[in-house]
Amino acid sequence: MHTEGMGVPQDDATAAAFYQRACDGGAADGCYRLAVMHSYGIGIPRDTTRAASLLQQACDGGVAAACR
Repeated sequence: MHTEGMGVPQDDATAAAFYQRACDGGAADGCYRLAVMHSYGIGIPRDTTRAASLLQQACDGGVAAACR
């Protein structure tokens, strides 16, 4: 919602916080989306090391796109 501004103001930093909570709660898709944000520095500082770790978590959780 916050990423796209659907029903709420678009806010990448808030979106990243929600994806972090989802990832922490075991949602592999949240880890994947947060990894993309870290990879490109969208709403949060660019951190390719953190992105790689999150991609591995997402891949382990079954997100095929994260396994490439």
